[in-house]
Amino acid sequence: MPALAVFDALDSWFHSPVFRGCAYINVSVEIGSAIPLAQVAVLRHKDRTRRWLRELAERSAVPASRREQLAAHLMLLIEGAIVTAFVEGGDQAGVRAWEAAYVLLDAAVQAER
Repeated sequence: MPALAVFDALDSWFHSPVFRGCAYINVSVEIGSAIPLAQVAVLRHKDRTRRWLRELAERSAVPASRREQLAAHLMLLIEGAIVTAFVEGGDQAGVRAWEAAYVLLDAAVQAER
């Protein structure tokens, strides 16, 4: 399923020496309320990512009626995995997120069968 590739990439990123968390999450936490335009940029990025996840859900044979919800769930998984990998270390966050994404994708695909 194409949407699972996102979680493979996350796991690789978490194990790389350049991983420092998500720049957009970091900006939102550090200066989002002090600089409203920064928060607007963060929200635009998140919206683009959710749209991309909907497209990946379509390529993963997820029924149209389930794509929006799945994209929201995957977005939550991605952001949770990023924060977990940053705070706790990247050893298992990517694998656990991949496993959870697989369960969500499988359930979405099976929902209308």
